[in-house]
Amino acid sequence: LQRFDLVSETSTERVWTQVVWSVQWTREVRAVVIQQVGKKGQVTGYAVLFSTAVTMPAHEIMALYRSRFEIELIFRDAKQFLGSQDVQLRSQQGIEAHWNVVLLTLNLCRLEVLRAAGGGQDLVFSLEDMKRRAYNALLAQVILSNLDLSARFAELEHLPFSPLNFGLKAA
Repeated sequence: LQRFDLVSETSTERVWTQVVWSVQWTREVRAVVIQQVGKKGQVTGYAVLFSTAVTMPAHEIMALYRSRFEIELIFRDAKQFLGSQDVQLRSQQGIEAHWNVVLLTLNLCRLEVLRAAGGGQDLVFSLEDMKRRAYNALLAQVILSNLDLSARFAELEHLPFSPLNFGLKAA
């Protein structure tokens, strides 16, 4: 890394960058090397990122790469829970309309979770968790109504470890 520029250094990572020539792509690319640093200052791992936007700063490339996880969750939820692949349309307009409905549904669900949580930047959203919570609420309502305790359903949400959150994944 002697030809690379040190962009930032913290106690846990060092970030290096340089514009290099890619033989594979026959063009210049910005290489960003992230070194994970251990407690004793030794390098414990690397992450190497590349971008064809050579003028983009290294920290912006890192931020875009780290947001990739959230984007992948959106497409996973759209495929697994909203039936984005279950379309039998052949026209471009029909397929686009189907994807618009799927993504609208996903955004409305996310909006509901954001409102329930009172906003927040660090909210981790998964449609799987929302689906499980709705199933838990339905099951609790059935059990409480069979025991003639329907009036006590509202108490479930205010318990320290709400049974409605049973089975949710900790992200």
